[in-house]
Amino acid sequence: MNQVNIAVVGLRFGNVIVQDLLSSEVSKWFNLVSICDLDIDLAKQVSAQHGGLPIAQSLDALLTNPTIHAIALMTPPGNRAALIQKIIRSGRHVMTTKPFERNAFSAEQVLAEAKSLGKAVHLNSPSTHPPPFIHQIREWVDKFNLGRIIGCRAEMWAYKPRAADHTWYDDPEQCPAAPIFRIGIYLINYIIDLLGEPDSLSVMESRILTGRPTPDNAQMSLQFRNGALGNIFVSFCIADGQDHRPMLTLNFERATIYVNICTADISSLQTDTVLILCRNAPTPQRSAFERAVLSVSHSYHWEAFYRAVQGNDIADDSYRQRIVMGIKVLEAMARAEKSGRIEPIV
Repeated sequence: MNQVNIAVVGLRFGNVIVQDLLSSEVSKWFNLVSICDLDIDLAKQVSAQHGGLPIAQSLDALLTNPTIHAIALMTPPGNRAALIQKIIRSGRHVMTTKPFERNAFSAEQVLAEAKSLGKAVHLNSPSTHPPPFIHQIREWVDKFNLGRIIGCRAEMWAYKPRAADHTWYDDPEQCPAAPIFRIGIYLINYIIDLLGEPDSLSVMESRILTGRPTPDNAQMSLQFRNGALGNIFVSFCIADGQDHRPMLTLNFERATIYVNICTADISSLQTDTVLILCRNAPTPQRSAFERAVLSVSHSYHWEAFYRAVQGNDIADDSYRQRIVMGIKVLEAMARAEKSGRIEPIV
């Protein structure tokens, strides 16, 4: 297997990606040849932490290196489309992170250009392939004839009572409804996959423990074009050992599916996604149950990215549409945060 030479740009979060790429599982596909950050002290620190990784002075310097075939772009989301455009025009493929961009039009344009150039642009959420629990839910819907989707509540939390540090996390323009923008994007993409295209939304938020000027507690309500209603709650104020666990309740005409909600065996939630189906059935108890335990999956799909770089398993137009729809939700969310009103998703 031929490794693909890759560089990481943006090390505040990108150090996690460096560790990923150096792991035995991912390094069989990728050879990390350089790292880069505008903060040279941070770059030196990360380099030393990993045995002296070569440091590039700039993205432009990396793009003049003909041996580098892919860039892991882990910079803040503002204006990321312009950086991706520069990278794909230089002939490289891109792995990046959520949220992809603040501007849906810019995202749509650069993704279309990547397609025309034959360059892969992947990210962790949405990933090119929905996670296993999405497939399981779809299988149950068909197998048991659950009917139309009626509503969904999606939740995720962590404990992050942080002081202000003058980064983009502190800027309401760059980080609207902060908990949802930062980690709730996973939930947004999950419920779009399950409920379809959203039509409008509203936002509520508060500051409880944070020292940042942006909120640490936020909730978004959505109405979907098929009539379904959704709610997303994300908080940085809860310490219960279930950090970053996606939890969903999905109501159908004839069933309810719980994802990571029934936590009697809470230890399994560290490694698994637990689904329980409660459905109407002609039994004395009037209900029947199904249970599935699947591996956790909202990480970076390096193998799929490797195959795309090699010219195989190229993502189709539906993947680009899923990315853009999630950004349109974020745009409407930012408007709703300012207006305090229900905003259309356009």
